[in-house]
Amino acid sequence: MPLADFLRDATEAVLARGLISAEQIHQHGLRARDLSASNRVALVEVGSGQSFVVKDLESPHDPAQGSPLVERDLYRRAADLPDASAVLPTLISAAD
Repeated sequence: MPLADFLRDATEAVLARGLISAEQIHQHGLRARDLSASNRVALVEVGSGQSFVVKDLESPHDPAQGSPLVERDLYRRAADLPDASAVLPTLISAAD
């Protein structure tokens, strides 16, 4: 899947879950960018400061880069750390 398609799908995943609204996008703007060339991780950010990590677990990955499942679990565990919500985006698995 081309990068632009993945970033569009990541943005749609955030919208479909009701985590941001079209109104918020129009009011504050939106940016989606690739965080991991090998394991398909996108950061979807709204100009208001909200941010979400979207992880594609179904795309093929380079075994030398590690497992997408391990990467997802690392984000989830990090989010459980005290005060993590102030500095870490919310994780969304595109397959969830």
